[in-house]
Amino acid sequence: MEANNIAFVADEIDMFYTTKMGNEDDKSKINRLRDGAMSMTVGNENDGKITDLISVADENLYIVKENSIYRVMLADDIDPERTNINIPNSHQRIVSAGSTSPVVARSFLSADTLFNSTLFDQNFDQKLLMQISIDFMKELLAADRYLDNYVSAELAACAGMNEPKNREFTIPTIDDLEGQVKSYLQKIEHAVQKIYQLTKVFYDHNKKLFTGFAEKIEEKYGTDDNFAKFAKEMAKFMQFVRNARHCIEHPSKTQMLITKDFTLDASGQLSPPSIEIIHAETPQSQMAIADFMKQTLEYMILINETLMLHLSDKHMLKTDGFEFAVGFIPEEQRRGDTLVRVGYLININGHWQVLG
Repeated sequence: MEANNIAFVADEIDMFYTTKMGNEDDKSKINRLRDGAMSMTVGNENDGKITDLISVADENLYIVKENSIYRVMLADDIDPERTNINIPNSHQRIVSAGSTSPVVARSFLSADTLFNSTLFDQNFDQKLLMQISIDFMKELLAADRYLDNYVSAELAACAGMNEPKNREFTIPTIDDLEGQVKSYLQKIEHAVQKIYQLTKVFYDHNKKLFTGFAEKIEEKYGTDDNFAKFAKEMAKFMQFVRNARHCIEHPSKTQMLITKDFTLDASGQLSPPSIEIIHAETPQSQMAIADFMKQTLEYMILINETLMLHLSDKHMLKTDGFEFAVGFIPEEQRRGDTLVRVGYLININGHWQVLG
């Protein structure tokens, strides 16, 4: 069954399908129902408008809205043998974030732009690539929620603070500070695992994790290749995250994670909660927890986005005639309804123009 036309109307998606029709008198009621036009209302006004329809390998269908993503499951997906006329077309929200989220746009939506393209090598498993991007997105969205909750807790603690009186001062505190930091780092490390899975799809390396990946890329493309240089830097940060996780799970005198709540120093300065990582290979000096979370989250987003660019560049199909490239889209050519920054470009009279 092939989609003939798809149109968006506010929150409603109308799909019209064409199939090979037999004698109408011979068609069963269930076939007439399944083969007919379909209308589906997806989400509600809080989700915002529909910005994308993503089809993966002609099997999985996703509706992307400004503040959410839904997976659509047609009745034939659930009941391919058409045995139950009561099976409905359905949809389910997979995340409460959409095209306006930097995490969503620079992971799942960017993966769709790069991997779900006719310019990308179709020998790779598109469903697997997109599922890894979804899993990565979910882990980072969870980390982002921990960040938001922590920042809110810090602001709330400061809001209840009073000026010193009668030489007395109540230092604010954050409940379960260490637990919040640990939960955040666990989600970041889970996202690291998803990036590792992505590298394995393209380069079946089995030794030394990200260091082994960097060595594989250098061996294949050369020391001076930009991908090889990036892979080395990526490996350093990934090892930093993994070591931070080890400090949580296997603390010792030589590897540990130290968190401190609000502190008051001799100058009367109140310092925000901080984190310090003790590790021989990847130490982190004391810094504000909020800054640490923001920086690691942004770096994870950037690493994933840049990795996908390099992978797309190395596995872009060769074409005759026009000159194509993959990279960051010039700001003036980017869509206004999404935060996707990457895509395929075509050289027209010496000027690079975004495709699509």
